[in-house]
Amino acid sequence: MKTTKKYNSLTIPIFFVLNISSWICIGQTNIDSIKFIKHGTSFGMCSGYCFNETKFESGLITSYSKSWGKGKNNANPDKTDTLLIDNNKWKVLVENVNLIEFNKLPNTIGCPDCADGGVEWIEIGTSKKKYKVEFEYGKDIEVLNKLLELLRHKK
Repeated sequence: MKTTKKYNSLTIPIFFVLNISSWICIGQTNIDSIKFIKHGTSFGMCSGYCFNETKFESGLITSYSKSWGKGKNNANPDKTDTLLIDNNKWKVLVENVNLIEFNKLPNTIGCPDCADGGVEWIEIGTSKKKYKVEFEYGKDIEVLNKLLELLRHKK
């Protein structure tokens, strides 16, 4: 006796809709997968607070600054400031991350802090890994332009 499988008339269309929706979501970022976004700058030959890094997390912004020239006479002790961030602002940041394109970038772009031009970076931590990209201070990186604009103005 020959056995045949009968499919509900909705089975095949649902299968295709699910597959198409998964293909569309490949380039998008899942808000739950990104745990933090760090943005920072540093200058090798400077005085004052030459290293600045801001860590954005769901509900929290932490800024850390330090100066070069440690010792008893250092007029600029390390400082850390913590602020609450509105969840909608966090969501906007995360929505402007394309993890696939970000992870394709090399760890270093250009010549950061050459001739004391400064270094800027973005580091993104997910539930699976951390990835950091450094580049020349103030430069635009096409894949990161929208995110950079947001990060540079949220401090």
